[in-house]
Amino acid sequence: MTQSKSMDSPGKAAPHWILKLMSRLHPALNSLTGGRAFNTLAGSETCFVTMIGAKTGKKRIVPLLHLPHEDGVILVASQTGRDEHPAWYANLRKNPDVEIKHRGTSVMMHAREVGDEERAALWPVCEALYPDFVQYRARTEREIPIFYCEQNST
Repeated sequence: MTQSKSMDSPGKAAPHWILKLMSRLHPALNSLTGGRAFNTLAGSETCFVTMIGAKTGKKRIVPLLHLPHEDGVILVASQTGRDEHPAWYANLRKNPDVEIKHRGTSVMMHAREVGDEERAALWPVCEALYPDFVQYRARTEREIPIFYCEQNST
């Protein structure tokens, strides 16, 4: 008999080494297939966000959940509920212009971290698209940042 986790028991966040390995392996595998495979992770749509590293200035490709909303894309810095922000959080704060690739379509976008009121309005959208965010939020005391990406006008 299997037991399901209750909302009162959010479990543990994924080990950091697994997150790091997946963030490197997933884009590489997607690229090797010409974008035809590895477009999901654990059954959820994935997008590949190309950004510039805050410290290194180097290009980074990060696989994140693809959370379309209105004319943009939501990016959630949840890191499965770990107590620290993911490394890409600092990248977007310093270099908010990104390329978001989803199923072979690339769009240049500008990411902005949303404020408290907008974040409160976006959480139900995020949780409807990916219900595990409920558990991620329960695992940590930090306020999980949300970025809203809008298409560049240039």
